[in-house]
Amino acid sequence: MRSIRAPLPVIENSADDGVPQPHPRMMFEAAGSPDKTFHVIRGANHYYAGQPELLREAVAFAREWLVERRLLAIEA
Repeated sequence: MRSIRAPLPVIENSADDGVPQPHPRMMFEAAGSPDKTFHVIRGANHYYAGQPELLREAVAFAREWLVERRLLAIEA
């Protein structure tokens, strides 16, 4: 993780049953990127199963993050 220099978003799902809770924060803190963002989605499980509103939150976060860095173009 220390060798990562590219922009890096890290999402932690607070009810994740597939990734141990400390792992996303550990990845974020270890990453060497000067442009990194940590985002928690409260109550989200690993696959957002039965959680369409939380899936929308994750997608919106990812989309906004990409647009802010001009890594995703938005058509008018």
